[in-house]
Formats: sequence, C-alpha cells, structure tokens
Amino acid sequence: SKNVLLLDGVQLNLRPAGSGGGESPVNAISSKKHRGPFVVRNCEVSSLGHRGIWAHVSKRVYALGNTCRAGSFSIDFDAYCFQSAALFNHITGNDRHSGVFFEECVKNNIAFANYVEKSKVHGISMWTESVKGVTENNVVACNTVQGGSDMKENGSGIAVGGRSDEKTSAHNFFFNNRLNDVRGRAAILLRQNSDSNYFAENVVRRAQRSVLNYTIKPQTEQFEPQEAFHSIR
Repeated sequence: SKNVLLLDGVQLNLRPAGSGGGESPVNAISSKKHRGPFVVRNCEVSSLGHRGIWAHVSKRVYALGNTCRAGSFSIDFDAYCFQSAALFNHITGNDRHSGVFFEECVKNNIAFANYVEKSKVHGISMWTESVKGVTENNVVACNTVQGGSDMKENGSGIAVGGRSDEKTSAHNFFFNNRLNDVRGRAAILLRQNSDSNYFAENVVRRAQRSVLNYTIKPQTEQFEPQEAFHSIR
C-alpha cells in the first residue's frame, strides 16, 4: 500500500482476559509491505506477546513518542525495512527480546532519543539471522538504556552481530547513547559477524562490564575491527 496512515493517541492492551499478561501471540501494529508514510504517534501498547510496532518490508514507518510495555520486541525494524525511525519512545519491561530491534538487512533507519528500561535481554539490538546480506547504515543516537537487576546474564545495553559471514551487521553508527546499570554481559556487546561499525561518545555508568567484543575472541575489551570506537565510562 502507498496510502498515508496516521495512528494517533490509541491505547492497545493485548492482555487476554483473566491472564497475567504477555500471552497474546499477535503483533499489535504492523506495517507489512506498506510504502507510503506510516506514522504511529502518542500511542500506548501494553502486554505484548510478540511485537509492539512492527515495521516489516516497509518504507517510511515512524514511531513517535509512544509507550510500549511488557513486550517481546517493542519496536522492530524487520526484513527490508528502509528509511524509518523510532523517536522519543518510552519502552519498558521487555521480557523476551529487545526494546528496539534492527534485523534482517534493514538499512537507513534511525533510533533517536528513546528511553528503554528493564529489558531482560537487549535494550537496542542489531542482528541478521535468516536473510543473506548486511544490516547496515542505521543510526542509533542519543538513546538511554536503563538496565538493572531484571536483566538476564546474556543481556546487554546495545548489541550488534550476525549469524554467519553471509548474514552480518556492518557500517552502522552508534553515538551519544547513555547506558546505565546494565547487569548483563556488557553495556556494549559486539557479537560475531559484526565489523566496521562506528561507536563514539557513548556513556557507560555502573555497568558490570563496559564492552565485550566477540569479533576478536571472548572475554576481551579490545575494540578492533570496529571503527572509531570511543566510550566514556
């Protein structure tokens, strides 16, 4: 579809009646194969069993100032999503996956000034699992990831990587993010099959580990082959 869509000020609660929440298998808001501007603004999405805002095979999807609670993926840029953005969203209580997720060869998308808290796995993640190619040219800037005791051991504030040398994440930009109290593996987790990503002026406070770079070998805090890596602790 090339129509313009605006979803403004809508409350969605996907908790099944009489349940404890988080049991619905459906996605709350989906832009699948949408090519016109798709704007989700000032909405509240609660008790997700799966995705909150799903930008899938789409262009120009904009998540602006929304609140997402208790999701699996709260905002997901998925499979050939281009030229889209998540700005000024409040994401809290993700219990199975990432607050903001870039995956499967998405390009030219932006996550800016989002607040992600109490995410049990990754606050913001990039990963290529099934699609051959590169997740690239995305920008993650000026976000806050607030961790805490709820995060699992395999969690992180920001993570980037890929499944194989044909499914990678590269040439992405991470700067001026603030990562507080992250108690998973690391505030910044560089996983396998990620290279030539740019990290600069990220602030890490009270993390169990500042940086863990699996692109060299486990249990190292060296920065190569990432580019211009600079983190303030």
